[in-house]
Amino acid sequence: AVELKGGAPDEGRIASGKIDGDLEPFYEIPIGEPPDAYLEAIGRERARAKIRLGGTVPSTADLVRFLVAALKADVGFKATAGLHHPLRSADGSQHGFLNLFLAAAFLRSGMDPAEVARVIDETEPTAFRFDERVAAWRGKHVDRSAVVETRRSFALSFGSCSFREPVDALRELRLL
Repeated sequence: AVELKGGAPDEGRIASGKIDGDLEPFYEIPIGEPPDAYLEAIGRERARAKIRLGGTVPSTADLVRFLVAALKADVGFKATAGLHHPLRSADGSQHGFLNLFLAAAFLRSGMDPAEVARVIDETEPTAFRFDERVAAWRGKHVDRSAVVETRRSFALSFGSCSFREPVDALRELRLL
């Protein structure tokens, strides 16, 4: 993979033409503004998007808008910065990587974007349940195969400043 800072949507074509065919380009784009044009351009290039969730933490509405637009454009993404914990922080200062991946899976499975926002904002660990067949949130569930496909083709990865924090937090929640 190679990461590129996103500029104007049409600039992707210029950069993609210079990238070795064995490398998968990820364009970092802003999500504080409507991302549709960026994602359409990225989709035309068969590239991927990168979003930053740390520093200035995007609102839940911006994140849902990004997910809806990325799904519509059929663009996979990775999320970086600020994703140290599985669940959203109680004070809203950090998004959770578990929230994000499950929200993406629920959206791909047809959940209404307003309800997807509630998944992103969830802070209660007991609201989530996992077993061999499904991932569930507050009585709604998504089949394991849908989660696997979401991770394979849509919500691809996340980055954190720490390797230990996400792993330790998953252990604390008894998910590892």
